[in-house]
Amino acid sequence: EALIILSLANDAVIVRDADDTLQVRGEATDRAKLDYFVREDGDLSELELRLSKIAHLSFDEHRRYIAAFRQSPEGLGVFVSGAPEVVLKHSKLEPHKRHELLMEAAQWAAKGYRVIALASNYHRGATSATCHDHQCLEKMVSNLNFVGLAAFRDPIRAEVKAALAEAAAAHVRVIMATGDHKDTAVAIGHELGFATRAENILTGDEIDALSDQELDQKIKHIAICARVSPAHKLRLVDALQRAGEVVAMTGDGINDAPALAAADIGVAIGSGAEVTKEASDLVLVHDSFSIITSAIREGRIAFDNMRKVSVFLLSKSFTEILLIIAALALNTAFLPLLAIQILWANIVQDSLPNFALAFEPGERGVMHRHPLPRREAIIDRQGLTIIFIVGILADLMLVGLFFYLSLATTLAPAYIQTLIFALLIANSLLIIFPIKSYRNSLFRSRLFDNYYLLLAILIGFFVLLAAIYWAPLATWLGTVPLTPRALGLVFLSALAQLLLVEVIKWLFRWKTKNS
Repeated sequence: EALIILSLANDAVIVRDADDTLQVRGEATDRAKLDYFVREDGDLSELELRLSKIAHLSFDEHRRYIAAFRQSPEGLGVFVSGAPEVVLKHSKLEPHKRHELLMEAAQWAAKGYRVIALASNYHRGATSATCHDHQCLEKMVSNLNFVGLAAFRDPIRAEVKAALAEAAAAHVRVIMATGDHKDTAVAIGHELGFATRAENILTGDEIDALSDQELDQKIKHIAICARVSPAHKLRLVDALQRAGEVVAMTGDGINDAPALAAADIGVAIGSGAEVTKEASDLVLVHDSFSIITSAIREGRIAFDNMRKVSVFLLSKSFTEILLIIAALALNTAFLPLLAIQILWANIVQDSLPNFALAFEPGERGVMHRHPLPRREAIIDRQGLTIIFIVGILADLMLVGLFFYLSLATTLAPAYIQTLIFALLIANSLLIIFPIKSYRNSLFRSRLFDNYYLLLAILIGFFVLLAAIYWAPLATWLGTVPLTPRALGLVFLSALAQLLLVEVIKWLFRWKTKNS
């Protein structure tokens, strides 16, 4: 009888996937009930033929039970599974026996088990025409014969505790919101490292008793919410959002859909109901919390890399323009760069290094930072400082050097243009290193963890040297060979710019540390 109730008083469904395999879909407890029935050699098809379906009451936050109504030889069968306190209330039991069973259910719950009660009844003479609406069906869920208690435990996966610790280190707050008994939630929460003091725990009944203002105060310290309904989850999401939090909500049941839709990011469990997936923004193909922390890490790295690429590109965006405008304004005898040299420099400094920078694996401590504000700009104050102070200082240096060489020396125009050309490219190729370690010191970063970037820079320097010393390419670009002294000047200039970026980064780190 217990197996029949587990299989029929159930909101899970068996579906056939595209690869023709059968999968159980639905809320975790219902999936476990159906899996157990199948493991105990239960034949659902045979059961469906023997007990034809008449009606079904899905789990409801107010009823807190599932009831299946089936036609049987004994009459209209009512099969019920749900919260022990609710099912036992509708069962034919002496008060002392009901109390004993509730105490036993609480003992299992304190060990971390999810406990449901099973009961059934047969109404002789009743038929499919007896009831037509939910109100009538609910009246038939009475005078039940208690069958037993079923205890479930969803084993904590090895990676979950580590994933929760990683989320905490990343200053991401995790709240457990479950329909389970308070003792079950506390036992599991304690095992996972959640705060389990009285002020950290809230039940659905307590949420109902709180106004929105009171809930806004309570939510600041809550870690575990037990015996909560979908409506409670929705209130929790609203309270967190009123506090300015960005909320990601996970769920697998149909009733979780409203809270998932209301959250900033709705995350559906891959084995959950289809309605839940449709209401979500993301679906976890593998039902693992560690995927969420991995996604947070990848999101932070992606944002950092967008910022690095933007700062790198903009820090060199005005150099050629400033050089040419300054030369035209002062009516110099020749331009600092030829048009073909500008195009070649842009190809070398903005193509491969730019793409390679997007593949940065992430800096140390990326999962030890506070989450960025909702309206965080891609280019922050540090980036703007690097773009305008370092970029403009480097540009003015190049302009000043050009005027000095063209007006105060007898160097050939082609030689001066080649030197400016080499400085322009070398500065860009070296400045990428301090931008790569955007938050940390260059001297404490992993310089060789992005092989794409190292290869791009090596190719850049190789192409630069080829443009100067390989005769066919030099002739095409209008360059001439530089002396070792001039190459030393190129290196020292690039190194000075690199150190200037490091000084700006240090100042911002110092300011952050002391703010």
